[in-house]
Amino acid sequence: MIYKVDDMKSSGGPVVRLAHLVLLEGMKLSSPAIKLSATDSLGVPATGVEFLVEGELRPVMKIPAAAGIPLVAHFRSLCEVDPVHHPDQKGSFKASCNGRVAHVTATFSRSEGGAEDVEMLLEYTSDS
Repeated sequence: MIYKVDDMKSSGGPVVRLAHLVLLEGMKLSSPAIKLSATDSLGVPATGVEFLVEGELRPVMKIPAAAGIPLVAHFRSLCEVDPVHHPDQKGSFKASCNGRVAHVTATFSRSEGGAEDVEMLLEYTSDS
């Protein structure tokens, strides 16, 4: 199954739409990697989103932890990874945007504070 991220009108709640947005923006920039990591912004827990662009991780948004935690869980679901965290779990899925397909390989790990981080590597093709 291919996860279609260019259809922002898809059915789904806010977490699904946020996952679409993260993948859509990363794919528009042809980013080979997307990283979601737990951060602390002025004492408020958050999830930072970074895209690898021109060899450099660039911060693109901060999401409140209340949305970041379910976002990570949604990516776990797409990868069909066990919802009970085990160190360094990996999974994959395919995503499409404007006729371009990316094979996404995600690694789930725990940060020092216990929050879950995700690193997604994207390999682009033009076919499904």
